[in-house]
Amino acid sequence: MKTVKKILLSKIYVWIVLATAVFFAFGYAKGVFRSNEGDVQSSSVVQYVKDAEEVVFLNAGIEKIVSKENNTNVFGLFNLPASQKKSIIVLKYIAKFGIKSAPKITSNGEHKYTITLPKYEVIGIELNKTQPYELYDTSGGLLSLSTEDVDTGELVSKGLSTKEQTKYLKAYVKDITASAKNYYATLLKGVDPDIELTFKTTN
Repeated sequence: MKTVKKILLSKIYVWIVLATAVFFAFGYAKGVFRSNEGDVQSSSVVQYVKDAEEVVFLNAGIEKIVSKENNTNVFGLFNLPASQKKSIIVLKYIAKFGIKSAPKITSNGEHKYTITLPKYEVIGIELNKTQPYELYDTSGGLLSLSTEDVDTGELVSKGLSTKEQTKYLKAYVKDITASAKNYYATLLKGVDPDIELTFKTTN
C-alpha cells in the first residue's frame, strides 16, 4: 500500500496530464468543446475616381492551354528521374482590345477630318461565365511524392496576365483598326452625312 501511494505521489503530474487529456477527449466527443471559426473581415479604400475614355473595338474569344511541370531537384545538379508533377489547364475568356484615351481629330477643310487613333491597348478580359477554366489533366511520376504540387492558381494568373493578352493584340492590329474606322465613320456620319474621314494609327 505504501509503495502504491509513493508511486502515485511521485508521479502525480503524470496523472494530472492523463486526467486532463481524458477530460478534453470526453468533452470533444460529447460536443462540449467546439472549434469557433472567426468571421472573415475585410476593408477597402477608394484610391481614385477617374473619367474613362475607353472604347473597345474588338473582342477576341480565346481558349488557351497552360501547363507547368515541377520536379524534385537533387543538390541543384539534376532533376530526380520520374519525380515530375504536371498540370494542364484550359482557360476560356474574352480579351478586349481598344483605346484608353480620346483620338485626335483635325479639320482638313469643309466636311473633311483626319482622325489619329492612339496606341491600342488591352482594355481587359471577361471570363467565360459557365466555365472560366478547366483542370484538364494532372499527372505525376513514380517518385513524385516529394515534388511540390503545381500551383494551378498561378497558372490561371499567368494565362490571364496583360503581358499574355498583348501578344494577341499585336496579332489583331488590322482587325482592331478596321473596327475603329467603322465605329467612327458610323458615329460621325450620323451627324454629318457628307463627312470625309482619313485615319492615322500609331500602332
